[in-house]
Amino acid sequence: MINRNLVNATVDLSGTWTCNDGGTYYLKHFKYPESDKFERVIWAGISGGNNDFSNVFFGRIEKSTTNLEARKIIGEWIDVPLGTARSGGELTLETSTNNKQFTAIKKTGGFGGSEWKRFLLTFPQGLHGISDSPMPRLDHSRYSVWKGDDGANYYLSSELNYGQYNWGASSMFTRWMGTSLSGTNVLWGQRYYSTPSVLEAITVNVNGKFYIAKVKIKIEGNRMFIFEFTGGGSGANEWTFVENR
Repeated sequence: MINRNLVNATVDLSGTWTCNDGGTYYLKHFKYPESDKFERVIWAGISGGNNDFSNVFFGRIEKSTTNLEARKIIGEWIDVPLGTARSGGELTLETSTNNKQFTAIKKTGGFGGSEWKRFLLTFPQGLHGISDSPMPRLDHSRYSVWKGDDGANYYLSSELNYGQYNWGASSMFTRWMGTSLSGTNVLWGQRYYSTPSVLEAITVNVNGKFYIAKVKIKIEGNRMFIFEFTGGGSGANEWTFVENR
């Protein structure tokens, strides 16, 4: 089983945060799995009403080297095609001593925000999606939209992973934000080239009831489906391609 508990004697950062880029960030703070010594943070970030950007982030928490009462959050972010922005990069954040604010001390990829403040300790009831009119293509681009059999829309971003020696792409980093009226989840994983292609990932619910799961997903043309699942939660088991963006 996956350990869903936070490390003792730390402050839970889970909640809704506002940022000076005008966005709202739905964040989950968790410990995963038993062999992982780090606490983790994952979020779904949405721009304020203008659909300029939507992004996901996954990072680890470490002690700050400059402030013994603060913590650093070190990780990677990427835009997903719910918004119009297309970028990604690294982020290093530092929490305030009261854990009600954190600031960016390092960022790449043109990330706009630099300061977050805790807004609410509860989450909204999901985010609205887009039209599900199909536009089938086999050559799915880096940014694509899929419809799950749970009725949710899934906004997926992928980038080539060239590995340590940069000889050639052996896999693709794949992230998504799944949105429906009942919840929002973030997937963070890696897609391996095979026949059929296989996506290995974790998926975390970032609003409502917390869950985390390990999944293996087969990708066959315009269809994806789970064939291995460990952990908690519920949601889609199969997805159909909608469109590239």
